[in-house]
Parts: sequence; C-alpha cells; structure tokens
Amino acid sequence: MVTQPSVGALNNTKALFFNNSFHHFSRLKKVSIVLISTMASLFLVSHAQAIAIPAAGSFAFDVYDVVVTQVLQGPIGFVGGLAVIVIGAAQLTKSWVLAILGIISGTVIIRADAIVASLGMVTTAI
Repeated sequence: MVTQPSVGALNNTKALFFNNSFHHFSRLKKVSIVLISTMASLFLVSHAQAIAIPAAGSFAFDVYDVVVTQVLQGPIGFVGGLAVIVIGAAQLTKSWVLAILGIISGTVIIRADAIVASLGMVTTAI
C-alpha cells in the first residue's frame, strides 16, 4: 500500500527550501555577490547621456523654463533647500544620519543647476 505524504509535510518542505535557500551563505558572501554584480552591471554600460535643454519655443522648453529656471533656481528652490537644511540640522539630536542626509539633500536642491550642468559636461565628454 502506497501512502501519500500529508499536506503539512509538503508545506514544511517548501518552507524549509524557500526560507533557507541562502542560509548557508555568510553575510560577507552575500555582500560580495551584490558588489560584484553591481560592478559588472556598471562595466557593461556603454555610454551615458545627459538631458539637454529643449529647443526654444517648444512645449518642453516652456515646462523646463518653469520647473528649472523659475522654481528650482528661483526663490522657491532656495527656500525649499534652506528648509531641508534647517530641518536636517534640527534632527541632529535624534539621529546624526538623518541630519547629514538632510543637510546634503538641501545643498543638492540649492545647487541643482550646477550639478546638472557638471553632470552634463561629464557625460558629453565621454
């Protein structure tokens, strides 16, 4: 007489296989695999492209002009960046990581036009 395995035994086998599939890897091996795969994907990229300013008179130029020139580089972007810096500095007593991230993020918002221009120069030189 052939006996069928119980449903509970099958569920335990599936849980054991799927939950412990990477259990035999150490944390260092997992980090190494992620790092190597990230580096391999970066080396496979052939070239990067920057976003160029749209041609004057087009709809895309009007949107770019409003968003980048008037908002991001204008007073709204400056006040927003400054607010993020102040909020980040206020987080210093709670978490220094959040404080540093807030200060860096605010600086990036304030200097976004220079960052975009410098990244555009880097990608056009390639």
